Amino acid sequence: MVHAIQPDLVLLDILMPTHFEVNRPDIVDGLDLCRSLKNGSEYANLPIILLTAKDQVVDENKDLAVGADDYIVKPFSVIHLIEVVQHHLNKGI
Repeated sequence: MVHAIQPDLVLLDILMPTHFEVNRPDIVDGLDLCRSLKNGSEYANLPIILLTAKDQVVDENKDLAVGADDYIVKPFSVIHLIEVVQHHLNKGI
């Protein structure tokens, strides 16, 4: 979908549903997809915000290490989500 839509930003859940078809054996979760997008030159600068229920600092460091630009823990407020999205979209201006 990223290739078809060419988004300005991606919100990506770490635990993707089991019915989600990626058709790539190397991508089993949102971390793998984030890493794949960030390692490719075409999407290296695409802001990716990870959404997850994991809230331990160790998880955050690991998740940001795969190239994510930000990390939001569920449950979160819609206002916080909007603020984070706006922040990353405005960085490119």
